[in-house]
Amino acid sequence: MQFGFCYIPDYHERQHGDYRSWYERLLREWQTADVLGYDAIWIAEHRFPGYAFCSTPVVAQAIADRTERIRIGTAVTLLPQRHPILTAEDWAAVDLLSGGRLNFGIGRGIFAYDFAAIGVNSAESRARFEEAWEIIRRLWTEDDVSFRGKFWSFENHSLRPKPLQKPTPPAFVAFIATPESYQWAGAHGMHLMVAPFLLKSTRQQSEFLDLYRESLAGAGYDPAEFQIVANYHLALVEREDQLSGADQYLYRYLDFLERANANQKSELDRQQYSAYATGDALSKDVKELRERRAVVGTPQQCVDRIGELADACGLTGWMFHINYGGVPHERVVEQMHVFAAEVAPAFSGQLESVASATQYPQESPSFPAPLAVARAVPRFAEGRFPTGGELACESANGATALGANLADALGLARGARNMTSHAVGFWRSCVLFAANKLEIFTTIGSRRCTVADVARELRLDHRGSEKLLNACATLGFLEKHGPFYRLSKESRLFLDRSSDRYLGDWMAHWADMMTKGNWQRLDESVRTGRPVEIADSAARFDKDRDPLQNWVVGMHEMGVAGHADLVASAVSLDEVESLLDVGGGPGTYSIYLCQKYPGLHATIVDGIEVSSVARQLVREADLRDRIHFAHLDFRTQALHREFDVVLLSNVLHMCRKAEALSMLHNAADHLASHGQLLVQEWILRDDATGPELASLFDLHMLINPDGDVFRLGELREMITRCGFIIRRVISTGGLYDLIVAEKRCA
Repeated sequence: MQFGFCYIPDYHERQHGDYRSWYERLLREWQTADVLGYDAIWIAEHRFPGYAFCSTPVVAQAIADRTERIRIGTAVTLLPQRHPILTAEDWAAVDLLSGGRLNFGIGRGIFAYDFAAIGVNSAESRARFEEAWEIIRRLWTEDDVSFRGKFWSFENHSLRPKPLQKPTPPAFVAFIATPESYQWAGAHGMHLMVAPFLLKSTRQQSEFLDLYRESLAGAGYDPAEFQIVANYHLALVEREDQLSGADQYLYRYLDFLERANANQKSELDRQQYSAYATGDALSKDVKELRERRAVVGTPQQCVDRIGELADACGLTGWMFHINYGGVPHERVVEQMHVFAAEVAPAFSGQLESVASATQYPQESPSFPAPLAVARAVPRFAEGRFPTGGELACESANGATALGANLADALGLARGARNMTSHAVGFWRSCVLFAANKLEIFTTIGSRRCTVADVARELRLDHRGSEKLLNACATLGFLEKHGPFYRLSKESRLFLDRSSDRYLGDWMAHWADMMTKGNWQRLDESVRTGRPVEIADSAARFDKDRDPLQNWVVGMHEMGVAGHADLVASAVSLDEVESLLDVGGGPGTYSIYLCQKYPGLHATIVDGIEVSSVARQLVREADLRDRIHFAHLDFRTQALHREFDVVLLSNVLHMCRKAEALSMLHNAADHLASHGQLLVQEWILRDDATGPELASLFDLHMLINPDGDVFRLGELREMITRCGFIIRRVISTGGLYDLIVAEKRCA
């Protein structure tokens, strides 16, 4: 007997918050399922707003990236609604990148909204479904495929890469209430997924499955070799008198489905979906659902119900619907643990947990320990199933007096927690700075390491190492699985010295800024409007690293980490011969642009101490004959020659507005007619309240070099005043944005 979870969740903004936070909680639930040894996570594709997922290959790969062994299933991929070549490509890549963990579930679709959103007629759903599956199957198993169909045609196409599993990933087909569909699945030798909660009775489901087995046997297959996986709602409680607490989530979920069904953009074709038109599917009787077609109750009652339903329908596996109707994240996680410890062993022994019984991961502070360890999950007060008003402050018709007081208390407690989180925000920086200084990220590298491994190799205290590694895992710099730690995807990219995108010196620069002490004396700068005079020698977080080197090399790392690529891709310099790179620092942008455009020559303007790093990088890039250096103050001095392009990269914020205008005027004087000006900068919104990092960096310019981060409208006006026509403003999504302008003709 196999056990997993099917995710067709309904999103409620008041309950779940923003989508990013909600997705992060979903990912933690999926990690929990993996660690506890469940067989599969299944995700559904729909396009009705707030229901399931519309980009399932992306979500599936996110699951694969954060899990070790659990299989990743689609429940289902809607074949009629997309070109089958694209579907075959996406899911072959997921199977490959997940290490062959894909269960490929397919279906026609049951919501008119989905068909209408894509512009596909539901009357064509069966024909499109069958044609799409034939194409996908052939692309996964053959080369030079040609196909002539009613909906799709192509010649001599070979798919690369093909799935890792051969000949194909296990293929499951999902059907609900159409007898012909069950017969088709059997005739084509497909595994089956069913959703009995959408039917009127278990008997109805059993009759459909009999049709499926008869068709398997008629086509020469042994029905015993095929899986039938069923989707049932799960609600584990401690006592029977708590069942009413579980009902509220079932009611909310079925109410969501009813509203979704009532707000369709069109109607399903009555011939293709006759069961839905007659009411034989999408049943909404909560009481009947809970009592007969859901797994609800105490652990022993759930054991009994699973046995009863498995016998009635001949099921081989279960995909429990566990996140529905706003069930709180903590409750979802708790039920996963309870089921693993008290229900699953009755059918197949303990689930094969990734972690041992004594060493389990704490993926987030809210993760309880597995119940396999003496039922260690903390229970809610008095073992109650919490109501929405009590846990989520979400009672629709007002809570009781006690519930209302609790809601107020929860609101106050969360507000105090948020204020505390802001107050100790420097803790997060210190964790990153210390781990970077100790070379923890580079030491772990591509390996999985224990605390003992790290402590031994770096000669650190075991207790101190454990606390720091756990903090890094809490903040997302590391991932923890059992006793093992490994780098997160971003840490592998940016914090491991072996990476081409390493940002360790950039991190060290900000550690130096913290050590210098300007931020700790911010109140003094606000009173006077000037930086506090502190010797640069105070800015040394790591006595073995030179602060100037950290700053200059850090700027280079930031360019290499993506911004140089953005600048190089934002403009075409094919016909350009000369570039003036003002404040070029380590020369990163000149090097990138000269490498991309062989006919380009660059002149870097900056201080002598900064240019020493740039000269070394230019030598390493073998560009000494095309990149040259000049040392002058560009606010007041000139080179007395013209260039095709002037790049001002992160220099305007180093000075006040009058000096910034002088620099822009000087840029215009150095440009040929119709020459291009590229301004890369931290840029504030016009109300100066964001983006967050730009707003905070503007404050940094008060306490450190006494400059200003300009607002977008202000910067536009300044550039235009100095003789330019703005052609593009590019919001990069990174630290800096880019303005492309052209010198106005005289």
